[in-house]
Amino acid sequence: MLNKRLFIVVGIAAVSSLAMAQVVTQARRVDLVGDVSRPDAIAILSAEPERLVVEFQRLGDQALAPQASSTARRAFVSFLHTELIPYLSAAIVLYPLADSVGGTGGYAVASALFDGEAITRLVKELDGIAGSQDAVAFRIRAFALSELLDLYFTKQRVLVAPVLARLSEAEVSDIVERIAAERTAFQKS
Repeated sequence: MLNKRLFIVVGIAAVSSLAMAQVVTQARRVDLVGDVSRPDAIAILSAEPERLVVEFQRLGDQALAPQASSTARRAFVSFLHTELIPYLSAAIVLYPLADSVGGTGGYAVASALFDGEAITRLVKELDGIAGSQDAVAFRIRAFALSELLDLYFTKQRVLVAPVLARLSEAEVSDIVERIAAERTAFQKS
């Protein structure tokens, strides 16, 4: 069932990225610290959620397999702590932009914070039961997390992506640098 839900999440992410396919195709390789042009920055910002969803699916499939070991569940939870949570913490810088430029009336930030707290809570719960034999409890929380991530990334695509497309190269480059700095600061804390 997780395979089906995650396949849907990946499918939605793939379909949503079609609108940016020309930009991504034209994007050249860049260093986040160097000169980042607008197409490169947009490609970077759209590629990270897609990468996270694919890895979530891969590790989730292993963790939720009928004969999954606690090692597989711990690897899944480790990914959530080391990759997903730092991304969510850093990506929060996108939502004030959606509120101020996109005219969402302050709901983008509130929604992102609410989703982020719920995701973090579920990751902590998964962490607490990853080593146990209660596969059902783990599966229930993993499914809930999958649904929350789908919602989170959909909001990011709907609220933030259109705003990014309207910004200048310098503004988008600044956002990429702020996200990288936030992620580094979160990982050090």
